[in-house]
Amino acid sequence: MKKVPVCLAVIIFLIFSAQLFSQTAGSTDLRLSDSPGIYSGDVVLTVYEGSRDIYYKIQESTQAAAVAYQFPLKLTALKGEERSYSIQFFVSGPRGLEPAAGGRWVIDKKAPAKPETDMRPGHYAGRMELRFDERPDLLFYSLNGDITGSPQKWDGGSNFS
Repeated sequence: MKKVPVCLAVIIFLIFSAQLFSQTAGSTDLRLSDSPGIYSGDVVLTVYEGSRDIYYKIQESTQAAAVAYQFPLKLTALKGEERSYSIQFFVSGPRGLEPAAGGRWVIDKKAPAKPETDMRPGHYAGRMELRFDERPDLLFYSLNGDITGSPQKWDGGSNFS
């Protein structure tokens, strides 16, 4: 009868040990200041981690080995260009470097494309419907005036005043 409690205690100990080991070996607590994605301006990418050393590798780089992370990475592009950064972050672990986070950051400083409509330029009388082939996030318009003097933001509707 005494063998059952001892076996049960050993099983419970093994379960808790396995959970504790998986939490310490696989858990990184690695946080990035900016998520992977597309940005219209420069990004200063900061990596936060509890106590382990952080390394990174930029896939577009000629550097073969991961580099120790010592300060934030400034991801940038020149005006008029788009630049992509695929970065993999690692943390030091008991078996060497372990992948912790990564992604692709795109810095897009290209000028936005001019909106194209389904109407030809000209003079029109009466009510007209204007459609855009690709609707940009922001569209400004002006009626009876210079667009630089009094632009109005288009709300996506068909009524202009």
